[in-house]
Amino acid sequence: MLWDDRLSVAARDQMKTPSRSLDRESGTQPGTQATPIAHVLALQRTLGNRATSGLLLSRRPPEALLQRVLRGREDIVSGRNNHQLTEAEGRQLLEEFARNDPRSVGALVNAPFGMAPNQNTRGDWMLDDQEWGLIREDATGEMHLIEGGKHGVNFDAYRNESTPLAHSHPFQYGKRSITMGSIDFATLLTQQDQAAKQARTMVLPSISDFVYPAERQQQLHTVYTPYVVDANTGDVRNPTPQDAGAPRLIWRLSQIVLDQAHHRVEGRLTALSGGHAVWSRRVRADSNNRHGTDYMIIGA
Repeated sequence: MLWDDRLSVAARDQMKTPSRSLDRESGTQPGTQATPIAHVLALQRTLGNRATSGLLLSRRPPEALLQRVLRGREDIVSGRNNHQLTEAEGRQLLEEFARNDPRSVGALVNAPFGMAPNQNTRGDWMLDDQEWGLIREDATGEMHLIEGGKHGVNFDAYRNESTPLAHSHPFQYGKRSITMGSIDFATLLTQQDQAAKQARTMVLPSISDFVYPAERQQQLHTVYTPYVVDANTGDVRNPTPQDAGAPRLIWRLSQIVLDQAHHRVEGRLTALSGGHAVWSRRVRADSNNRHGTDYMIIGA
């Protein structure tokens, strides 16, 4: 969900407490060798986030995701492998985070505490516990990845200096599962029973995801989800452990037009999986119902 200036994002929702069995100095189990991520975390606890960022940036590790502070905020990832984060890399990270895939996090500088398995009571990565956003800085063209909260990304904090391009939806370790298990696109968009409505709330972009870009005269936005398009049935379903590296459902919002006089927003909603469009329709919605997910199909 895209948040406007009437909403705020929590720095962390219910921050998890690290296990007391961890060594307080190294962040590792007693008697084990400290990992690079544990070393970073130990520095953070000793020096603070900003000081740690400066120290690690000065060392410029070759495989690091380098973090910069934008407007005093420390939730921005701006570089990778000693070069500025590209749009393609930013989008790759959003898809990985949506499926709780930590492959690119090992060298993340200033990763928020609580995301790694040894830092939370879940005992697993928590990349999919909050939304993430991708913005392009208008003055420089640089890409930045923003950490959001469980219910949205506060793009308005950067509205005067950037363009929002995409964001991810969290699975929250199964809390946002489709009750039916799977659902076809036609039922997802049109049926009014409780099961279909629940699936819409979980799977579809919110109407705000159309309205917010339109208010900024943008016609494109992308939403990365944790769900899978089944290769055999074409239905949208919950991910399973066997889907660990499988492509996820991605929504492309395009041709967005906001009709403020009639309080409606229109656009094309396209479902992508593995880089291919698997479903696409023109849709319309009540622009005042920003948190809703009820759309009317108005064209193929």
